[in-house]
Amino acid sequence: MKGIHFHREDLVGVVDDRCGVSMLQDCLRDPDHWFRDGRAEILKAMGNTRTVQFVCDGRKFLLKHYRFRGWWQSMRGLLGGSRGAKAVRRSDLFLQAGIPTPRPVALLERRRFKIPRESYLCYEFLPEAENLTERYRRVGEAVFLESQILSAIGRDAARIHGAALYHGDLKWSNILVSEEVRGIARLIDLDGAGKASFRKEERFVRDVSRFLVDLMENMNTSRPGMADFLRTYLESRQLGESQRRFFLRRVEEQVDEKLSVHARTRGNRVRVAKGDITEILDGRYGAKGV
Repeated sequence: MKGIHFHREDLVGVVDDRCGVSMLQDCLRDPDHWFRDGRAEILKAMGNTRTVQFVCDGRKFLLKHYRFRGWWQSMRGLLGGSRGAKAVRRSDLFLQAGIPTPRPVALLERRRFKIPRESYLCYEFLPEAENLTERYRRVGEAVFLESQILSAIGRDAARIHGAALYHGDLKWSNILVSEEVRGIARLIDLDGAGKASFRKEERFVRDVSRFLVDLMENMNTSRPGMADFLRTYLESRQLGESQRRFFLRRVEEQVDEKLSVHARTRGNRVRVAKGDITEILDGRYGAKGV
């Protein structure tokens, strides 16, 4: 990440010089205070990461904090960099391939003996975008399906995989859409993303499966949206007939496994039956059991 170097006591990092450096440096002097400031909106507070939205000099920003997970994890950062630094590299990887994703405007690391213990990534807020779940709930199922947005996202997902990239958690909340862009306007949360090499088809299967789990649970059905997404995805990937069938079998297995887990842990009732996904190639689709 290029920009002006930032140094405040135990914090070091880089601030993008196109984003009002002095202003942003002042706002990030103590990044933790945004999680205590009642004027900021905490988006995620639990887990290995936490996220807050704050306003600085009239502009909105998102701040993601990668928390300390122990010295063993921190020692690994000496070789591969902090989790924040890795996230910056992933965003660069996707942007270079023409895949839209937010570009970080600041990377900060809290170090001890040059070992990165924690890291912070700051992004400028994208007011024009909403995630796919929000779009579905706002417009309703009929308009959502008529817009052919699932087919457009199927093409975009195939383009990502065609560039040998995978997202790692392709759920609907990580896909931002807008009125101006047909398909994916921005892809966010690249913590599990990367360049696919070894067992790359399994990476792609995992992406597609995660997307379909959200589709079925949000829409409470797998038809006809599931067919719209999958048919366009497979056509864009240009896989052979046997490859398609193998791919869909693996997708169906993983969707069934994930939905089974959600049935136990969340009480969700939607399930996938054998053939619900693989039969799409034969022009059939359906969700048996809700």
